[in-house]
Amino acid sequence: PSDPHLNVPLTGAGLSVECPVAVVQATGGEAAAPLDEVQLIGANSYSPNGDVTEHQWSLLSVPAGAATGFLPGALTKNPKLWLPLVGVYEVALDVWDVEGVKSCDPDVYTITASPTQTLYLELTWDTPGDPDPSDEAGTDLDLHLTHPFAAGPDHDGDGLPDGWYDSPYDCFWGNPAPTVWGSVDPAVDDDPSLLRQDGNGEGPEVIAFDVLEDGATYRVGVVFWDSAAFGAVNARVRAYVDGDLAMDSGDVLLIDGDLWTVATVTVSGGAVSVIPLASQSIVANYPAPIGD
Repeated sequence: PSDPHLNVPLTGAGLSVECPVAVVQATGGEAAAPLDEVQLIGANSYSPNGDVTEHQWSLLSVPAGAATGFLPGALTKNPKLWLPLVGVYEVALDVWDVEGVKSCDPDVYTITASPTQTLYLELTWDTPGDPDPSDEAGTDLDLHLTHPFAAGPDHDGDGLPDGWYDSPYDCFWGNPAPTVWGSVDPAVDDDPSLLRQDGNGEGPEVIAFDVLEDGATYRVGVVFWDSAAFGAVNARVRAYVDGDLAMDSGDVLLIDGDLWTVATVTVSGGAVSVIPLASQSIVANYPAPIGD
């Protein structure tokens, strides 16, 4: 016997709900400078069902070691995002409309933070013993860059003046904007500057330098100033020349009081080279002549 239900066409109607569309924009576009705070805009998201009523931002990727987030929060229509480090920041936005329908796909937006200075130095660190490096209590590391004229005692025993803490020839928190490294004319921008100091967290500390002297050799150093009883840190220095990564030290273990000579920076025929030094170039309990 045949089945009367076979070969009977199916009929009916379906209801299609259109999704809202998330739209991400940013002041300044997709290019920025490290240490910038970028205004993100989600207000131009839209829905065929009515108003967009909810926004949710997320960070898909950031440069290694970049501690950042959305301000005042990830549910804000137009939050700000701080770009602490050189590199690529990938953000995504989902939205919901008045009917409670979520966007079918997030809108993904990429911002690249690139330095414009000839030499750009970044110091970051993590402290395994600190349960919350974002609060007011934390370890304090200091980034230094010395000029060839830097003088002083020879605590590392190499027969030469160390140069650390020599104002005006050491650029660090105690001498953040030296003015006599190059021309004596203050209108000539040929001195380095400490763009950011962090005294209780994970960095970055940043020194930038536009006009380096041909034939000169500079030194990059890190002082572990204060552990705040949180113990050892893993410190890392990255150096960028004309926007490109020239040196990445990787993580180097430091304990309170260490002075780590990281690298030398040489200039020859206008070409800048960053030469890392061995991790053994660490002097324990380095005697700092001034207080923080």
